Amino acid sequence: NIYPGGHLSLLYGSQTGTSEAFCNQIQEQEREHGFKIRVIDLEEITCSEDVQSIILDPKYCDPLTKRTKMALVVATYGEGDPTDNALNFYNILKVKLGIHTDEMDGEADTHFFDAVDYMVFGLGNRQYEHFNSVAKFIDSALEKLSATRIAQLGIGDDDNDLEGDFETWKENTFWKTLKSTYLKHGTSLLIEKNKHGNISKPELPFSVKYHPSLEGRPLIMPDKVERDQILNSSRYYFNSHDCVMNLCRELRTPEDGGSTLHMEFDVSKLEKKYYTADNLAILPMNNNESVELIAEALEFNLDAVFSLVPSVNASSDKFQHSFPTPCTVRDYLSRYCDLISPPRRSELKKLASYATDPTDRNALTRMSSKEGKKEYADKMVAGHVGIVDIVSELCTSISMSLDEFVALCPRLQPRYYTISSSSSVHPDSIHITVSILSGIRRDSTDFTGVCTGHLASIRPGDNCRVFVRDSSFRLPTDVSEVMFLIFISDSLVRNSYRYLIFSVHKASNNDWPRNRHSSHACAFTRKSAPKD
Repeated sequence: NIYPGGHLSLLYGSQTGTSEAFCNQIQEQEREHGFKIRVIDLEEITCSEDVQSIILDPKYCDPLTKRTKMALVVATYGEGDPTDNALNFYNILKVKLGIHTDEMDGEADTHFFDAVDYMVFGLGNRQYEHFNSVAKFIDSALEKLSATRIAQLGIGDDDNDLEGDFETWKENTFWKTLKSTYLKHGTSLLIEKNKHGNISKPELPFSVKYHPSLEGRPLIMPDKVERDQILNSSRYYFNSHDCVMNLCRELRTPEDGGSTLHMEFDVSKLEKKYYTADNLAILPMNNNESVELIAEALEFNLDAVFSLVPSVNASSDKFQHSFPTPCTVRDYLSRYCDLISPPRRSELKKLASYATDPTDRNALTRMSSKEGKKEYADKMVAGHVGIVDIVSELCTSISMSLDEFVALCPRLQPRYYTISSSSSVHPDSIHITVSILSGIRRDSTDFTGVCTGHLASIRPGDNCRVFVRDSSFRLPTDVSEVMFLIFISDSLVRNSYRYLIFSVHKASNNDWPRNRHSSHACAFTRKSAPKD
């Protein structure tokens, strides 16, 4: 029996794809540990009936005990909120606990999960007040709803070493708990190894299909894809729009050093209107040099046009799209691949299996291990080393096909900038302020941030791929309430204050009287206050 431990449902709540990536890592190890893992996007759970039909589906419970094994990997987002895809599940738990919520109706039921064994791992950041509050709530709520906790809550801290926290929980808690609880002593596992002695990689759920007849066309239209056929962590690729950047103005003087840009985008054609303090999401693009370097190293034809289709052994109804296709290899590498950010240690481990030179393979394997954590932080993170640097310069023996690269390379994530313009004054224009990240690597070469480098390279009249994301910040509906506004200004203290008060008034949907602000106070970081 390949899976003597039976089925386990692994649910994720993810905003940027990290929780989803962690769940996929666990699924890749299912044969090694003897459990058949079913990964479930919490967005599939929209009501109580979905819990019964999807999570508690009898096909996936233990045939003898009739119990369901379940683990959740969930992130906390914003001010202690669930991620977008986990919101309905979060509200279902509230309803079953008898907690009122405006978003969902239903009846309390404290025995709703009485046939479930579970454990939870949370992703958060200690810099925020509501650290891992969603994972803590779910862990507590499931127990109150009669589920049986089989392991203590796992906590991941992105302010320190989130991936290390997850790896420790996965090895020392997740797999150990499952094996000790559900595998009989002495159970042997069928483990397949590849020629290098590593665990064999699972088959890819997709393959690349080339379209020679589309090569050379000036415009290639991607296929229309239904919402449920798109990976949750890739939705923004399909929902974003090209908007013209109308104005770019440098805010710093040459004496300041560095660069901070004021940028304005024409959003008149966007269906979704924005409100002040919402976020403008920018989908960055890699520069041509990086794209051509990695294509040359892996022998990819940049002009080739391809689509992703279900692999021969994969179920077509479970296949989900990662990004719009068909597209050229150049567009894929430019728009969807994170070539510049340091890869995770788990991604280094996968890269190692494609290195034909033992020296390359051993170096990548070493830095992907727990023992190589310090070396990884020093050489990869502090050194600003991305996949393009590894493949084209440091470990040139790496060789892989396009479909293998698509499966391995992390996706480019949108960067979110707080909108600084007033939606009342500028309804068709969004303004943001961007501090350009740049520096010098240890080898004396330049580096720039993935997104800020892209923004610094575009000129007025150029398109930029964007979408608007709601903010949790809204002005009070009661105009009698007192607000304290705290902001940072380097030199234009009084002018910034006036602008902020003006923006608050214009952004409000209420009739906030202009004379309600009574006073302001300044705090200075220098010994002497600037002259008036």
